[in-house]
Order: sequence, then structure tokens, then C-alpha cells
Amino acid sequence: LMTLTALFVLAFSMKAAAFPVNFWLPASYHTPRVVVSALFAGLLTKVGVYALLRVVVMLFPVEREALSLVIAVVAALTMLLGAMGALAQNDIRRFLGFVVVAGIGNMMVGVAIGSNLAVGAAIFYALHSILLMTALYLVGGEIARIGGHYRLDRVAGLWTIAPVFSAVTLALFFAASGLPPFSGFWPKALLVKASIDIGAWWLAASVLISGFLTTIAFGRVFLFSFWRPVAVEGNVAATSAPAIGVGAQRWRMAPILILTGFVVWFGLFPDRLIVISQDAATGLLDPSSYIRSVFPEGGAR
Repeated sequence: LMTLTALFVLAFSMKAAAFPVNFWLPASYHTPRVVVSALFAGLLTKVGVYALLRVVVMLFPVEREALSLVIAVVAALTMLLGAMGALAQNDIRRFLGFVVVAGIGNMMVGVAIGSNLAVGAAIFYALHSILLMTALYLVGGEIARIGGHYRLDRVAGLWTIAPVFSAVTLALFFAASGLPPFSGFWPKALLVKASIDIGAWWLAASVLISGFLTTIAFGRVFLFSFWRPVAVEGNVAATSAPAIGVGAQRWRMAPILILTGFVVWFGLFPDRLIVISQDAATGLLDPSSYIRSVFPEGGAR
């Protein structure tokens, strides 16, 4: 069972893009069209985390406990290397790929700890990340459309040409950094508390340091792309983007605004989502209801 669990952890970690099998994601998610990358980042990377929760946490609790330190180390390295990788990027799409990796590390902290609070926080973070990463990739595409390029050294002055879009982007950047009052703050706070509850101070510190580095990385992107004057030599002027009608602009912004609205709403009113996440965690840690649904009373032999 221990060998089987270890193989499951390795396979699902590869799907989720956890260290050390995470290098495929930043090297691939920047290649499709941005709407395809948005769907991949929002949904497909969560499949690995979902599988870890449903298989490792629910079906192999004893073996997960034995592997908890290994999973915790993997989670910490995934978070920290993802954040540092984001700091090193000049392409917005590659930058977002490393942000996805850092988020996977946060979710794996819940798998490593395995308490009701930690698993619930991982589920909360997954729901938050589905909305946030989809919105961020759409924002990346809009930055390239307005600024004319995906490279940070070629885009500037977006704040002056698109102030509403810039404000929405800043809110999403704050949420991705785990700053209040946005949805990214609550799961990180719960993960830190769950880590401290079991005495894993180094794991709580990893969550906080990763969040700090992610904040710097997003601040760097905003300063380069939005706040820096267009007149900087070598940059593409924001006004060089092709002109489109007001109606088309609204249609482009509509999905970003809707997703941002959910991110802000769950940040301001997190109680319901926290309750749902904790109920889901209870169902994973006590699978009796699941067992009864598969083997009804009198049906198991």
C-alpha cells in the first residue's frame, strides 16, 4: 500500500505540476492561444490536486500520514520555486505559468497536513485559483492586445490608456498575492494556521515567504506594464494597439469583470465558501458516506 500510495503521489503531482516534476507547465502553457491557456490554468492543473485529495487523503490516510513530511517538503519547494521563477520572467505568459506552480504548492500544503482545517483550506484555494488564474490569463491576453506585446520590456503606460482595466488587473494581482480583502487571503491564512497548529513553523513560513515573493513579482509586472511611462526607450507605445469599437471592448472585458467580481465577493464574504470547503473536507476525511454510496447496506460482501 505504501508503494502504491507513493506512485499515486508521484503521478498526481506530475499532473498538478508539483516539484520536481513541474517544469513542463511553464514551458508549455505560454504556447496555445491565451483563452486555451486560461482554461488549462483554471481547470486542468486542479485535476491533479483533486486526485490527490480523493485518492491519497480519502483512500490512503495511514500511508498519507507516513508520507506527510515528504509531501510537505515538495509543497514548500513548489511554492518557493514557483514564486522565484515568476520573479525571473520577462514574458507575461511564462510568468503566469510559474504563478500556477506556486499555487499548486499552496494546495499541496493541505494534502501534507491532512487535518480538516488544512484540507478545507486546500479546497478553498482550489476554488479561488480556478476563478483567479482564468482571469489572469485573460488579463495577460488583454495586456498584449493593448500594449502590443507579451514582453514586459516592450509594454508600458497601460494605466493611462486603460485605467479601468488597470484597476481591475491590480485587484486580481492583490488577490493572487494573498492580500486582503480578496479571496486569496483566506485560504493562505487558514493554511498558515493549520501549519502552526501541528507545529510546522517552517511550512507556515514557506507559505508566507512564497506569498511575499509573489507580491513582489506581481508588483514588478504592474510597474513595468502599467505604471511605467510609455516614453521609455525601446517600449511599444500602448496607443499602437489596433483600434476596436466600444462594444467589442466591453465584450472583451465582460469575462474579466465577472471573474473579478467573484474574487472580490469571496474575499469580502468568505464565510459560506469556508463552510462549504470544510464540509467537503469532512467528507474526505470521514469517507463513510462515500463507502455507503458505493456499497449500500446489505450490498457489500
